[in-house]
Amino acid sequence: FNDASHCVCRIPMSTSGAHDGTTTITVFFEGTANPIRPVVTQIGELFALCDALDVTDPQVAAGEASHLKMGFDGCGVVAGLPGALFAFGLAPQCDAVVARLEALASSSEACRQCLSVNVLGLSRGGIAALQLAKKLESASTALRDRLRLALLLFDPVPGNLVFTARHLDFLAAVGMPGVLTTASGVLDLSASPVSSVLAVYPHEPLPDIAFHAPLLPAYPPAAEVVEDATLGCHQGALYPVGLTRGSPVAAACRLSAHRLVEALRERGTRLRPAGGGGGAFASECLRDCEAALREPERASRRIAHCAGPAGATVRRARSARLLNRHHLELLAAEAPGEARARVEAAVAQPSAMPLFLLSVQRGGGEGGGASAAQRQALDALAWLERRGV
Repeated sequence: FNDASHCVCRIPMSTSGAHDGTTTITVFFEGTANPIRPVVTQIGELFALCDALDVTDPQVAAGEASHLKMGFDGCGVVAGLPGALFAFGLAPQCDAVVARLEALASSSEACRQCLSVNVLGLSRGGIAALQLAKKLESASTALRDRLRLALLLFDPVPGNLVFTARHLDFLAAVGMPGVLTTASGVLDLSASPVSSVLAVYPHEPLPDIAFHAPLLPAYPPAAEVVEDATLGCHQGALYPVGLTRGSPVAAACRLSAHRLVEALRERGTRLRPAGGGGGAFASECLRDCEAALREPERASRRIAHCAGPAGATVRRARSARLLNRHHLELLAAEAPGEARARVEAAVAQPSAMPLFLLSVQRGGGEGGGASAAQRQALDALAWLERRGV
């Protein structure tokens, strides 16, 4: 719920999708086995809906366009088995984005003082987004001074076991992260130019042998970071809404679509009209959240890669007052009084029932004085108050 900003070039978020004096470039990284075309997941769908000049091909000139986009196939598509197993193929994609950004920073006219870069990635594509942020730590001064970097991560998965990355990657311990495990190379982004992060983690766990533990990096202290859990299991929560109606994953995919569409538009990405936005769709998503609260009690936990010794988990409680942070946002927009009442009840009695059924907890949810549930409720109340709810 932190509203701080970390960028030299400060651009207010807007649903208009346009900023005076700004070039907006949106980058899409698909999941491991998925092409960006034809559409497999919402990543490809949003790339197609993005109303911007496609400059993925380095031979395409940006010209005078103020809205640009780049889209990349999953690493398993571009690098085959090495890509699927070891995330080979991500580095060249990130290098292509950096080269494009450096060219824009060095050639933009004086009237375009800022580069607003929004990066959306699924699974290993989320790891590509993190690798891009890491590479931009060494960007030129011209680029860093004009850059506003926003990460939109959907279940970033490095493909390593948590135990291996934490205890057996001896090269990371001697200052060579990312050589033996993909995870260690992106766990620390504290020196990167990231200004905002929305990271969404489906809560349903896969067996350890699937190597699908998600990753929660350390971000710059001043970055605005929202980490939230949601319905579904990995990519199954990100299929196109039109293909999932009536299926068991329909609600999870609707919630993901609403979340990503709104996040991209708030950060200045232009999207052509389609499903995933608007008041009626938001109301449908709110009903999905309320229905999920009534499902049978069943706790679950996903262990995650995380910077520091304490670790992190994506959790489902047995019962709660709200589904997740997204539910709070939807309810605050449609029924602010009800949203505040539920949060205040959680503040008053955090041990009786937590605020969120689904949550991301760093440090195992222990220590720090107040309980994790109480801190969660107090943070939510502060967020409501900042918005006058």
